[in-house]
Amino acid sequence: MRVSGVVLVFLCACVLTTFATECIYDPFGECLSPCPPDTYSYSPGCGFDTLSRRTCRAPVARVIGHYCDYSRCDCDATKVWDEVKTKCVRLEECSDQTELNKKETELNKAKEVK
Repeated sequence: MRVSGVVLVFLCACVLTTFATECIYDPFGECLSPCPPDTYSYSPGCGFDTLSRRTCRAPVARVIGHYCDYSRCDCDATKVWDEVKTKCVRLEECSDQTELNKKETELNKAKEVK
């Protein structure tokens, strides 16, 4: 009796840990990578519009289309993703994004040359 109780507690703990982790999921529902702290898994499903990630540079989400089996980690509604700090922050706490803007401009120029 005692061993079966320990096994049951262990199995419950494993199941709770598995489902409590926020992840980026593959098309089969397997966790590919855990989400960073203070984020949740965003998986809209095939029948719904997919929204862009809210970031310091683009704080308003917009519809980017329909994507099946799409999954990413997102900030809650009160925060945006800071690409420099690589974490969720309140909009007024965003870091300087100028370096990212410069790199993006350079990449776009390089694409135009090709």
